This record gives sequence, C-alpha cells and structure tokens, in this order.
Amino acid sequence: MTKNKKLLLLVTLLLAIKMVILPQLATQNENLATKEQLLRTNKKLSLMLSTVDEEKAKVKGLVNQLIKMQELVPTYISDSQAKLAIQQQIEQYAEEVDLVIQRQNWQAINEDENLAGIMHGKVLITVKGSLINILRFQNLIADNQPAIVINSMYNAMPFKKMQTLVTSRVVLDVLFQQGQK
Repeated sequence: MTKNKKLLLLVTLLLAIKMVILPQLATQNENLATKEQLLRTNKKLSLMLSTVDEEKAKVKGLVNQLIKMQELVPTYISDSQAKLAIQQQIEQYAEEVDLVIQRQNWQAINEDENLAGIMHGKVLITVKGSLINILRFQNLIADNQPAIVINSMYNAMPFKKMQTLVTSRVVLDVLFQQGQK
C-alpha cells in the first residue's frame, strides 16, 4: 500500500503543478510580454514627444521664412498689372544708368511649383550701353531679390577698337503674388 500512497502522492503533486503552478507561470509570462510591449511603446512615444519641440521650432522657422518671402514678393491684381509694373521698373533702372533697352520679351507666367500662391515668370531683356553701366544695371536688378532674380546673363564685348557699347542679354526670373493689394 505504501507504493500506492507514493504513487497517489506523486499524481496529486503533478496535478497540483498542472492546475496551479503552470497557469500561474503562463499568466506571469503574458504579463511580462505585455510589460515589454508597453515599455517599447513608451520608448517610442517619448522619442516622438522629444522631437515635437524640434518640429515645432522647424515649423515656426518655415512660417517666418514664408512671411518674409511674402513681404519681399510684391502683390499684383493680375498678370498684366505685374508685367507692366515690372517692365516699368526695369525701364527705370535702364534709364538711371543710361542704357537702351533693345528688346524685352516675357515668357509665360505660371504658378510656382515650390511656392503656393506665388506666380513665376521669365523676362528676356537685351540692353545696350557701356560695360560699367550694364554692370550697374545688373546690380540694380539683383537688389530686388527674391522678386527679381538674374537667371543668366551674356555680355557681348565689342570687337572693334573704337566701339565701346556692349550688348547684354539678361534672363530674369520674376516672382509675384496674385491677389488683392
């Protein structure tokens, strides 16, 4: 009978292990996995929260740059008003430095791909005058950045000794806002 008691005691011990200890171990393992998942989530959230201030600063900087850009880029009611005003400005610069505008040609005006609400156009200008005056003219235009930017320029120097007039071809990128002034 002692053998049966020992076997009975062993079966009871095994049943207790199966019924009490194994479920408790499984529950602890689930709790541990849940805690590890929560820790990973918390790390991700804390990383995201730490970058929020940096992102806010970046957004604030971009908004400030946009405001400055909008202040530097003039607003016109229509394309034709913009063309007229910019053309008059270019003619005034040419007159200031004693240059003759031989040709002024506008290419199509479209909305800028990179800047919402900003119109972009190109103007091809050919002027004639002394080299120093052409350089002064180009400097006057360059002072209008970002509204008017010199895209390219070509100064044709005279080949004859007595000829002092230079012909310059300038391609300008023009930016303006369209809307109410």
